[in-house]
Amino acid sequence: MKYVIWGAGFRGRVLTETVGIDNIVAFIDSDKEKIGTIFCGKHVISYEQYKKEYTEYVILISVALNEQVSNKLTAENMFHLNIEDCPPEFAGYGWRRAQRQMKDLRLNLPDKLAIYGSTFYSVIVYENLRMAGYHDLSLIPDKSMSPDMLEKFAVFFPYIKLDALETTPAESLLITVYDRTIAKERTDIPHIDIFDWTQYVSEYRNNRIASMKDKYKGQRCFIVATGPSLTIDDLETLHDNHEFCISMNSIFKCFGETKWRPNQYVIVDVEAINIWINEIQELDVAQKFIPDAHMFFDYDSLRDDCYVYHSIFGQESLGDSAFSEDFSAKAYNSGTVTNVCIQLAAYLGFSQIYLLGVDFTHHKGKVEHFRKDHSEEKTIYNQEESTEIIYKYYAKGYQTARTYADNHGFKIYNATRGGELEIFERINFDSLFSKEGRK
Repeated sequence: MKYVIWGAGFRGRVLTETVGIDNIVAFIDSDKEKIGTIFCGKHVISYEQYKKEYTEYVILISVALNEQVSNKLTAENMFHLNIEDCPPEFAGYGWRRAQRQMKDLRLNLPDKLAIYGSTFYSVIVYENLRMAGYHDLSLIPDKSMSPDMLEKFAVFFPYIKLDALETTPAESLLITVYDRTIAKERTDIPHIDIFDWTQYVSEYRNNRIASMKDKYKGQRCFIVATGPSLTIDDLETLHDNHEFCISMNSIFKCFGETKWRPNQYVIVDVEAINIWINEIQELDVAQKFIPDAHMFFDYDSLRDDCYVYHSIFGQESLGDSAFSEDFSAKAYNSGTVTNVCIQLAAYLGFSQIYLLGVDFTHHKGKVEHFRKDHSEEKTIYNQEESTEIIYKYYAKGYQTARTYADNHGFKIYNATRGGELEIFERINFDSLFSKEGRK
């Protein structure tokens, strides 16, 4: 099968490698300036043009947090697959490191196999196993696929033998989707999880980060975001009280106005690496945490004060248990760097984590920053997503962090001045310091 990729942006470029450029026919984009241009050697078309000329090809959605695109296609009964239903490596997260190890992976598989899942990844696994000589092979659609879409799946992929979980005679079940309930079904058949690549890629683990485990056990820290409520005076108070701080993104643009510096700096998305990597490497910050999310970046060029961590984004990162217990091996990215900072702080052992400048205000089409002249140059999201959908994912990640903290004996407080984040218990920032330590 060949595909039309929805999204002629960074993720679309990633798919030219993970899918293979020869398997891509065209790109769809709603940006009128892109339509009619060439992207990665292929034509960029409109959705209307797809419906007229390209419907023999499956749409593969590449844009991040793509609920709006998926809902649109579902409403029009258009069959599509979603890259976020695949292992996060297919969106570039850890892809280079995974390539180095997964190419030599050999699983001891029986001749009679069933693949559980009906995603793009499921199709790729099926095709590769068939080419490898597995002929007694079937695919069991996962529960999330509607009957209408399953019917279309069979039309687009007539060479795939479909099976039922209840009656499959397979000797082993290969799990190709994020599904934590499947382990309880058909317990008479061995299950092999090939969705979670972290169990196969030892390179994801950073031993330098592992040495930090519980280093600050029982202490408190501040996670300093860049919302509009944050002030330079707040930063000076943190400096004067020698507080341990973790900060993010373009916070460094205020360094010329304050003596304060965070102890650690974290970024998450590839756009941040594209825009700021030169500045980040020069920062007067002891430890900088860089995600392995950028397929085209030379990580070997990073300096010793940079720590590469494995970032996970997609369906797995939005699950109810998506809070990393081992930051040295992986961190779940629910779309916001603040949530990754919380996971890092928990791994370091902090028992009280205070959020500052996490306003959580979502005025559509507006990126708000605590310094008006320091607005974030770019958001990581494609214009297809509305602000409301993005903030729904943020809230999901924060609620997961709150639940994890409640169950593991540490507290997360929101010390932000105002804002709209009510998931965490509120606390007055000024009350955390003695009168002598306040500005």
